[in-house]
Amino acid sequence: MNGATMNVDDSIRRANPVTPGSLDDWGRSPEGRALLTEIRGRAAAGGTRTVPRPARRRWAALAGGAAALAVVIFVGTTIAPTGAPVLDAAAAETLRATGRAAAAAAGPGILQPGQYWYTLTEGVSAYSTDGGEVLQGRSRYEDWVTTDGSGRMIRSEEGSDTWEQEVGPYVRPADGAATEAVPVSQGSGFTLGHGLAGTYDDLLALPTDPGALSAHIERSLEGYRDRPAHVARFVVVGDMLRQPLPPALRAALYEVAAAIPGVVLVGETVDPFGRTATAVALDDESGELREELLFDPATGAYVGERRVLQRDVDWIDAEPGETISYFGITASGIVDGTDIRP
Repeated sequence: MNGATMNVDDSIRRANPVTPGSLDDWGRSPEGRALLTEIRGRAAAGGTRTVPRPARRRWAALAGGAAALAVVIFVGTTIAPTGAPVLDAAAAETLRATGRAAAAAAGPGILQPGQYWYTLTEGVSAYSTDGGEVLQGRSRYEDWVTTDGSGRMIRSEEGSDTWEQEVGPYVRPADGAATEAVPVSQGSGFTLGHGLAGTYDDLLALPTDPGALSAHIERSLEGYRDRPAHVARFVVVGDMLRQPLPPALRAALYEVAAAIPGVVLVGETVDPFGRTATAVALDDESGELREELLFDPATGAYVGERRVLQRDVDWIDAEPGETISYFGITASGIVDGTDIRP
């Protein structure tokens, strides 16, 4: 989201490598289509690749219950009249309460050398073709990662071959500092901030004081201009919450999230796998997509992420309020080998 730390976007790109020659094939997967617009924006910002606009599709609401994907009423306002993001009291209080619950929860346990953190991440995107046929694409990603960042991953996408790969350990650079990471799904370690990776010990060494943790995340974002600061912080928090965090660190991340302007409370929702969760959301910089983070308010455990279209756009023939994609961790736990599931 990446082994125990899967960055979902990076995982999808790893499973379907994006090169100028392969982009068209990559874009045929439902998840690829859902993310092409984001990659197009990032590539344009970097000036390294022009990504073609995906073909217009009619995206449909995901099956599995109206409650899961009904248009929700948000509490608070994301953007002030001046255009500046503002703090939303309801979202902040919910996140702080979740942080307190996370601090009191048992947590996932401490990963020991020779053990692996297992995660099963499942994705689903629904759409209809130009001919009106309703399709639903599903993805399944399994990851085992141990304390040095090594392990195993299996990728399966509907309509594509399943493949697996052994993952190498995180290699610390010569200066001993955490370094800008390639996707963790390529064996770069645990996510420590924006573009930062390290070992499990490095993850455990992150500050649990919310102010110190927020400052650490801000330092990791220095010089990053591809996305607005508040959007980038929200993405980093989501990436880090997917990991096997001790209770105090998980609690601190919710406190950091509570101080991000523009985050609004969605409230109780049901994901495509029938699980009840609480959601908060943030509009992306384009105003076209709303990024939702779903979590268990009783334990602070990460549940999943959802993208919802916010307004009419020319790159997807969909109605505002329709869900474009959802990815969630449906199983996780500590195991003793890369052929074992909890």
